[in-house]
Amino acid sequence: IARENLPANQVYLFFGSFTISRTDEIIVYFPNIRSDTLFSADTISVTNNLNQKSLFFVNTKYILLKFSLSGILLSVKEPFKNMFMHQHADSSFDIKVVNMISDGFNTYGIFRFRITKPDTFKTANPQPLQIGSNYLLVKFNEKDSVLWTKTISRELQPNYYQINHFDYDTINQELAFATPFNPLLYDFLINPLYTSNHSGAYLCKLDPNGNIISENFIMGNDAMKTITSLTYNYFNRQLILIGFTNGNDTKLQKYMPANPFSQSTAFIAFMDSLNNIIAAESIINNNNNMSNTIYLNQFKMGYPLTDPNGRTFISGWFTDSISLPCKTLNATIETDLWGTPISDAFVLMVSPLVYIDTSTCYTLLSPSGKYVWDSTGLYFDTLTNRLGCDSILFFNVHVLSSKSELDSSVCKTMLSFSRKYIWDSTGTYFDTIQTVSGCDSIIKLRLFVNSSKLNIDTTYCSHIISPSGKYIWESSGIYIDTLLNTTLCDSIITVNYTRTSTSDTLNYMSCDSLLMPSGKFYIRTTGMYLDTLTTVNGCDSILYIYYSRLISFNHLKISICDTFISPSGKFIYKVSGVYSDTLTNQNGCDSIITINIYKPSNNLTITKSNNIDCNTLYTQLKAEGCLNYVWTPAENLSNANSSTPIATPKKSITYFITATDSLGCIFTDSIFLKVTFSDSLGFFPNVFTPNKDGINDCLPLKSLTEFKEIKFMVFNRWGNLVFETSDPEQCWQGNENNGQQLSNGVYYYTLNGNSKCNQQLSLHGSITIIR
Repeated sequence: IARENLPANQVYLFFGSFTISRTDEIIVYFPNIRSDTLFSADTISVTNNLNQKSLFFVNTKYILLKFSLSGILLSVKEPFKNMFMHQHADSSFDIKVVNMISDGFNTYGIFRFRITKPDTFKTANPQPLQIGSNYLLVKFNEKDSVLWTKTISRELQPNYYQINHFDYDTINQELAFATPFNPLLYDFLINPLYTSNHSGAYLCKLDPNGNIISENFIMGNDAMKTITSLTYNYFNRQLILIGFTNGNDTKLQKYMPANPFSQSTAFIAFMDSLNNIIAAESIINNNNNMSNTIYLNQFKMGYPLTDPNGRTFISGWFTDSISLPCKTLNATIETDLWGTPISDAFVLMVSPLVYIDTSTCYTLLSPSGKYVWDSTGLYFDTLTNRLGCDSILFFNVHVLSSKSELDSSVCKTMLSFSRKYIWDSTGTYFDTIQTVSGCDSIIKLRLFVNSSKLNIDTTYCSHIISPSGKYIWESSGIYIDTLLNTTLCDSIITVNYTRTSTSDTLNYMSCDSLLMPSGKFYIRTTGMYLDTLTTVNGCDSILYIYYSRLISFNHLKISICDTFISPSGKFIYKVSGVYSDTLTNQNGCDSIITINIYKPSNNLTITKSNNIDCNTLYTQLKAEGCLNYVWTPAENLSNANSSTPIATPKKSITYFITATDSLGCIFTDSIFLKVTFSDSLGFFPNVFTPNKDGINDCLPLKSLTEFKEIKFMVFNRWGNLVFETSDPEQCWQGNENNGQQLSNGVYYYTLNGNSKCNQQLSLHGSITIIR
């Protein structure tokens, strides 16, 4: 890929990363940048391995090329063309792709735009850009169009090139993003509300729309090196961070070796889905100073790669001695002709941090045998793998057994929680049940039994009422009653009752009243009664008398329209009221019937709004007081069954009405309507809308008055006759005589007619058609 118009020494070549989409398209961005601050059209050439060249005319400073997996050029595009508000040299003097990644469908890229004049990057959410180097996160769709842009930061000091890193989690559909944070060097813009007094790395997660999901911060003296790269590990659902720390970050301190002099130490950290650093390992540059010609602290970590098994491979180089997680490497001290050290390289393989969520009833012995865990919590254990390096195990231990102490009170007995025991006395008891996890839950129960007992002997002539008042005991015997004691439990009372009186039961039926055996009173209604006689023992002899009076009573509620004959046939009722009638029932006694008769009043009223004349061509009749109505004759009525019909008779008439109320009773009435025509013109509109919407679609001529004869003519503004009619019933629809619609505008009309009141009437004026 080359520029055709300028020699190579006038071109800045800043290549960034490339990515591959789900359709196996290789996406590459090529910088079309030269040393001049102005930009003119240029030609890009793409040459394949057969020396076949393709030329493309371009207008912008950055080109997007797509290749197939076999290297065939698929397309050349200019994604940032016309994306700047001002087109002074496409605004940007220098564009560099810092990083790029694809989720399979869309492409995410971090770009540096160095501009010489303030400008705005035009997207759905426009991004203002100030003079200097601006870093933007841009999302492209499958057609390489910009979906949204998010400004990351702007360099405040020249020559501090900012390195940003990100990766995409296709499972959670989120973007992990890290950028240096130093208020003295960078104007931080991704979240203006975020503030920090320290230098380090800002770490956040974004959803596919660019919204911030979570934020984090890792402290470091050198913001550029705090996080040098990151990658998602799909094997154990963790985010792996690589960078340098001086030991001041509290999230990393507990995983790092002692660092009293705040020396820069490389680290590999594991972050879970909740943004917690759950483990970290250090890589120490020992700085042995083996030669005066060797540069001190020459050490760098490369970008990681994670395979499907969760193993992360990290490249690096060094010029000293370094301590990796499982061994120490010493550099081969070689220098070039100028004494510059030749770096040694290494590849570090980090096994995945194994996360184990486990449960135990009581205790758990760690896999290494070094620890015994007996409470719920997070623990680490270390095993030596086949390479002689540490394999870190991260345990989330749940101890499932439990103990509890309970106090309980019962009135009688209690069934234990395990259903193995029944406790019926006060004391301390132990029970064991299994939890849903199959572990023992030991329960210590202090139980209080609060019921009590009492015995009573009693003698009485007649019946007695139990202590609780719930029962009446009428004969000798042993009875049980229950009261609530002071603890609200049952106090069980045993009553030994001896009755010295007697009792008997009598049944009587009569049509009339009954004198009681004692002769003390009469009873007249059906029911149970008590009477008392004195026995030879001086006690009451109680008589239970069940009396049935055979007379009966009935109540009727009747609604009538005319008359009603009583059930006995003796009476005829014609008005509302309460009446009595008597029949003989099946027992030969009187059956008294009370009849409540309701006869509705005639509430029918009818009125008219007016009589009819030449000024008022119709009237509204109105009926009230009933439910259903029928008017006769039905001719010239809008609805003969309506309570408020419109009447348009041509001559005087009497209307009759038949109405029915809610009981079905029928009432009639009549009303006379006088019709007298005179001559007058009604309202004639000056505008109408024949647009077939059902409103003002035509102009009715008879709305003026009742014509016998009429001559209606319409002229356009040039005086040409466009419509005429002699039909008094005509309703003009805004068309010509041939049926063609007239256009919107003002027209003029003349109307001459003979009214039904035999008066010559004329009218002229203008009318506007609006469709």
